Amino acid sequence: MNRSARRLAAVLFIILIILIPMLLSAAWGRQFADDAYPLLQAARALAEGKGVTLASGESAASPSMLFTWMAGAAARLFPGTATGPDAAGAAAVLSVLGWSAAALAFLAVGKSIQRLPGAAAGALLLCFNPIVISSAGSPASWIVALSWWAVALFLNRRYILLLVAIAALVLMTLPLPPGLPVQQAGMLSAFAWSLLLFLVGIGAEMAARRLAANMKPEIDPQRAFRLALLAIFLLAGVFQLLRLNDLFQARPQDRWALEEYVAAWLRENTESTAVIGASEKIGYLADRPSFALESLAADDTTGLLQNRLRAGPVDYLVAGNALPWRLLTDWRWFQLNYRPLAELDDAYVADAPYTIWGYQPPPAELGFAYALNARVPNRLRILGYQVDQADLERTGEALLTLYLEAEAHTITPVRSFLVKTRLLSTLDGGTLAEWDNVLPQSVGPEEWGPGVRVREQITIDVPPDLEPGAYPLNISLADSESAEFWPISLDNDIERLDRLNVGYLVVPMAVDAAAIQEREATFGDQVKLLGYMASEPRPGEALELTLFWQVSEPLGDEAPALNVFTHILDRNGQLVANHDGVPGNGRYPTPSWMPGMTIVDTHTLTLPADLAAGSYEVWVGLYDPESGERLAVVGRDGEAFPEGALPLMEIVIADGTADSADYADGTADYADGTADGADGTTDYADYADDADGTTDSVDDADGVDRGDYSMWRRALSR
Repeated sequence: MNRSARRLAAVLFIILIILIPMLLSAAWGRQFADDAYPLLQAARALAEGKGVTLASGESAASPSMLFTWMAGAAARLFPGTATGPDAAGAAAVLSVLGWSAAALAFLAVGKSIQRLPGAAAGALLLCFNPIVISSAGSPASWIVALSWWAVALFLNRRYILLLVAIAALVLMTLPLPPGLPVQQAGMLSAFAWSLLLFLVGIGAEMAARRLAANMKPEIDPQRAFRLALLAIFLLAGVFQLLRLNDLFQARPQDRWALEEYVAAWLRENTESTAVIGASEKIGYLADRPSFALESLAADDTTGLLQNRLRAGPVDYLVAGNALPWRLLTDWRWFQLNYRPLAELDDAYVADAPYTIWGYQPPPAELGFAYALNARVPNRLRILGYQVDQADLERTGEALLTLYLEAEAHTITPVRSFLVKTRLLSTLDGGTLAEWDNVLPQSVGPEEWGPGVRVREQITIDVPPDLEPGAYPLNISLADSESAEFWPISLDNDIERLDRLNVGYLVVPMAVDAAAIQEREATFGDQVKLLGYMASEPRPGEALELTLFWQVSEPLGDEAPALNVFTHILDRNGQLVANHDGVPGNGRYPTPSWMPGMTIVDTHTLTLPADLAAGSYEVWVGLYDPESGERLAVVGRDGEAFPEGALPLMEIVIADGTADSADYADGTADYADGTADGADGTTDYADYADDADGTTDSVDDADGVDRGDYSMWRRALSR
């Protein structure tokens, strides 16, 4: 073969190793591995002159610095798409050219080691290897190419160019800041495949030469070598073609089409700055910042999805039908914070349908006092409620606010409905008053459609003779025309309710703040004791102990209804008297407590008639009557009381025989009523008006009747 023919063959070979990967990539389409999409998103942002916003996730890796810059620059040369510069097309072409460059490097290395035919066979095998498809859009091809060119330059002693190649290789492996290291596994796999194919080509050449050497003398050795090399190459090539065929047959085209449909919905229905919880591919196609949750859903055995969403909810979430997604969407926190917006299905996609969920601000951000997860199936959702009684004393009215949402997937939208509100007795549950309202009133019937959220207020006219206490409120929902009540589902329970509790109307009791003996302490995280008042008891009679409580935030219906315990103990810790029960003698259950209210809670403790003289301590606390568990107690000075009981006050019972405090001489005051000779006054026991401890100004010099059973109390200093 003359020189011109060789040059033509070389040119044709170069054209061939460029065309083969290009045609292979075109036949496959613009579908890339998941870890390529963060790079594509960064390249598109660079092409648009924007800051780079990387997709994030548990397994996310930063794109290659040099390759991203190359793709961003090349994207400006391609026609734009609906989402901006065509970074995907640019990255695909660059990765194809990388494999062609790697194939040329094979030739350079083969020529240096005098194995050019084998290197050419390896180069051809490389150009239509499945790695060309699996690494599309990634810098893997250029990592391989630069590595082989570094080898070729070293063998040819081109050290300056070698340094350039090494520098380019380093830049290709450096991450695009800010971010995690570039994903290395795919690049190492690509280089390992290239090395294997190079060795296969060299091995094929050596085997062909050995076969040619063993041929009969009359057969041309060069021709025999070429035929043997071609046969070995065809064997290897057929093997690769079979793998490529399997790869093409297994293409998840239906899944790709569904992902593109989801991305199109997100582009049309979400804000450009919204963060999407979806695969990197959907995030790129939708042109939205994304958080990759696919890796978490793939093996969610420790609640990683739940922990991630609680740490910082994404604006929109694309959830498939796999088990981790179903567990996530059945989670109550998720249902309170996300609502379904669209469901996109394809019968040929295993994990379809894909449901797009939208983040809704948590109840605290919407001003709910309480959040609910209640539904009237196929009609509406009750998101939360709030009872406002700020003007109760002035107007005699309170406002019940309901936060409602029309079901997103309802077939026949509900235009209006009846809400029956009831005010119940705390003690026996009987109905004290009820009101009927047709809702919604904040929007017109035609505006109340699927997915629409409204805030509806119901006026509660409080009966004027209502005694102090906390009165439960509940609602029922019914068809506005037929008045047929609708079943209500709470927390996705299969049991259906005909009415739903929506808090309490609290009529407070008047409080004389000046009369409160201060004894501040905190129970749990939210309940505060302000102080107490106590009567003057006598043995055999009752001690009226009144406690004053407040809360820093609503305890809520989900928290257990707590009981208060009050215990009187002697110095040996023995129980002398006690009273446990719902605060306010059942009128103020703890779920009804609201910030700003002072709860008046009176307990009656009857002292034994034979109670011995001495000092006794009064202890108080809160506990869950179901479990018996007490709330932790911390005093105002930060001292913790490990038993969950607060020492409130000390009482002292005198022995009833000495009356030295009343008289100047301190002599005994006898029960028989004889005179106490020092001052000549008459013993108060002789007079009927002294029995109840009233003043006896006639007989006692100081005008005060001390009584036979004196009691004094003091707040404990501890």
